[in-house]
Amino acid sequence: MIHWLTEKQVKVKWSPFKISILFTLLLSLYFIISHRLLRPYFSKPGLFVPVHIIQDALSILIGAFIIYIFIKQDRKKLLASKRKLREEQKTLYTLINNVPDFVYLKDKEGHWIEGNEASRRFFEIEDAPYEGKTSAHIIKIYGDRHRFFSVCHDSDIEAWRSKRTIRFEQIFQKKDGTLLTYDVIKVPIFDTNGEPKVLVVTARDITNSKITENKLKESEQRYESLYNAISGGIVLKDREGTVLHANEEACKILGVKQEEIHGGNPKNAPWKFFEDDGRLLSYEEQPYMIALRTGQRIQNAVLGVELAGDSSYRWILANYEPILDTATGQPIEVLGTFLDITDLKQTQERLRESEERYRLLVEHLPDKIVVVNQKGIFSFINKEGAAIMGVKEPWELLGKNVFDFIEPDYHELIKISVNKTKREKVIIGPLEYKINTFDNRIIEVETIFISINYEGQPAWLGVGRDITGRKQIEEALRKADTISIAGNLAAGVAHEVRNPLTVIRGFIQLFKQQYESENQYFDIVLAEVNRIELIINEFLMLSKPQSFTFRKNSVQKIIQGTVTLFETQAIMKNIEIITVYDENLPMIECEENQLKQVFINLLKNAMESMADAGVIKVEAKKQEEGISVRFVDHGCGIPPEKIKKLGEPFYTTKEKGTGLGLMVSYNIIKNHKGKINVMSSPGQGTSFEIILPLTLDSASKREAQ
Repeated sequence: MIHWLTEKQVKVKWSPFKISILFTLLLSLYFIISHRLLRPYFSKPGLFVPVHIIQDALSILIGAFIIYIFIKQDRKKLLASKRKLREEQKTLYTLINNVPDFVYLKDKEGHWIEGNEASRRFFEIEDAPYEGKTSAHIIKIYGDRHRFFSVCHDSDIEAWRSKRTIRFEQIFQKKDGTLLTYDVIKVPIFDTNGEPKVLVVTARDITNSKITENKLKESEQRYESLYNAISGGIVLKDREGTVLHANEEACKILGVKQEEIHGGNPKNAPWKFFEDDGRLLSYEEQPYMIALRTGQRIQNAVLGVELAGDSSYRWILANYEPILDTATGQPIEVLGTFLDITDLKQTQERLRESEERYRLLVEHLPDKIVVVNQKGIFSFINKEGAAIMGVKEPWELLGKNVFDFIEPDYHELIKISVNKTKREKVIIGPLEYKINTFDNRIIEVETIFISINYEGQPAWLGVGRDITGRKQIEEALRKADTISIAGNLAAGVAHEVRNPLTVIRGFIQLFKQQYESENQYFDIVLAEVNRIELIINEFLMLSKPQSFTFRKNSVQKIIQGTVTLFETQAIMKNIEIITVYDENLPMIECEENQLKQVFINLLKNAMESMADAGVIKVEAKKQEEGISVRFVDHGCGIPPEKIKKLGEPFYTTKEKGTGLGLMVSYNIIKNHKGKINVMSSPGQGTSFEIILPLTLDSASKREAQ
């Protein structure tokens, strides 16, 4: 700026050459004019002063006046230029002193000429007379306080030696060990003869920017390390789909080299993309093109990648992030990141196949499989479980509470068991309990319980089966064992009692002939002997299989004959026996005496159950299965818990009964391929229903089916 002001000052001065030329011109003009004007007046003879003297005098005066005018004008302009120079120098110094950069001047010997406040503060010479002193001199005087001077000396020499502006970064260390970095510029100024004049030094503190720059470099290095070390692929594409950059993992996943993936026409890329269902994606349907077109992020896209010449897929899980232009907000690039999930996909496929096999296994197991959540709600049930529960499809039970089907007596047992399996992580069971099915059947089941997680929620798994049939078989076997024992006992008793009984009968009959007056007593004894013999005969029916001859007989005739036997006894007890028959009842295959024995036992039990007068109704009706014969009384009835024991040896509900009558009756009906159903309510009466097939062959066919 000083140099610029000096040039300006020079421009406003009048040069001696210009003044001389101007003076010559004016003087010549003067001589011409004065010669014409003064000659007539001063050329007369006798004048004391010659004309040329007057002209010279006037020319001197005029010239002096002109010079005075020019010098005065020049001085005036010079003073104005100096004032402006001082003002601009003051402004410049103010500006230099207020900039954060430090600026200082040195001469060619290294003496300090001037320094702004920032430089004096940095070099700690605010209160030191530094002008005219070298850096070495200042260090010598003030010691370590001004140690920063030493690091500048070598660069000063380099600037003078190279005769050019040098720029470099200089690191200074403060007393506390903090490092400061400055951007230093040193400009050597030479005169017109090439002699060194002044060294201008400027420096700016770039410590923060260097820290930021270093952090940026570290961040870039970390990013690059992460970029290359990441286990997934990263691909950056422009608007045309050209790959701008891809990491090594991306090339590895896509099966190409770095030089193959960059550039080129994206439509001719060496790979194809497929959807999860195997459909080939066109160029415009590919996720990165959709992200580029819409500007929307696409996440978790599952894609199949097929390389040229390779029929196998590689599966990737990809995310696509559009990069927007900050000015227009339009997508200009797309960053794609993806993971190779081929192994996961294959594992999922194997898992799916395994789950399918497991599902088929569970669905078709002969056992009931149920999953119940913590609230007791069905979450899953297989087909066998649905069949056991009395529904056609498993979904009909989903959402229903399992305890709505379990008999109340077993609720507490089930709850304790499932809580234990959840708490102790053990298998509980098998537990036996009864359930009331959807179609209102009561069946017995046994189940084991296991605590599991189902669809992410705690639940318990029940594996069970319908044991109703097994229980019936067990009960039948138990009864059969009892009958077998009773049969063996009967054979022994009959053998040991029958012979003495024959002797007793003979002597009673002999005594009866000899003591006719006492016949009434002998008749009583003979009646009891006959009763004993009847009981023995019933025992013998248990002791060995009987050979029966089945013939076509009329059930109505057999019933009527039985009722006739009890008419007198019924009249004595004021009991009315009513018979009801369907018209045209068919004949059935049966052993008449055996069947009559059953009817006698049932009719006798009905009359004995009625303490007072009443009605016994005997019905015979035709059914699809055969003929139904029902004996209905209005007696005392049988409690429900005792009904299932009827027919067992020696089990009776009568005070003086033996339990053999019903047992024999059940066996007879069984031999006829029929069945007995009992319905009773205490205090209301009892109904015994006998269902007999028309023929034994038809019954055998139904059993086979």
